[in-house]
Amino acid sequence: MPTLKSDHSKIYNTQDVFGKDHLSKSNNTNINNLLNRVKINNKQEIKKKFIILSLAISLISITGIIVF
Repeated sequence: MPTLKSDHSKIYNTQDVFGKDHLSKSNNTNINNLLNRVKINNKQEIKKKFIILSLAISLISITGIIVF
């Protein structure tokens, strides 16, 4: 069985690893889109928490009315 040897003498830079096409592409994301997404997610989370809170309060109040 042949032994495998690796050549550690070559030093790779980022252009060798990623290629020149990767560096030429611009991945600029619009900060306004990200902020709007965060605002929408926060609003949805607040709505979910409010619904859960209102259901818990109604369940406790119904249980209190039945018991007393």
